[in-house]
Amino acid sequence: MSQLRTTFTLLVLLCQLSPALAADPPKTEKQRITVASGVKVRATPRPDGQEVTRLFIGTELRELERSER
Repeated sequence: MSQLRTTFTLLVLLCQLSPALAADPPKTEKQRITVASGVKVRATPRPDGQEVTRLFIGTELRELERSER
């Protein structure tokens, strides 16, 4: 009887933990605001990348990822 109770308790605990273990960790997105006018947005993160647009001062952005540099 004791072994059955222990097995049942472990099963219940595993069922309660499984959604937490399966969920993706929350991503922390940072908000950024441009502090200069005419900031260039490029198609690639290189100085010679094609310019897509320019941003006005105070444009709000979400940082999706950051390069190592």
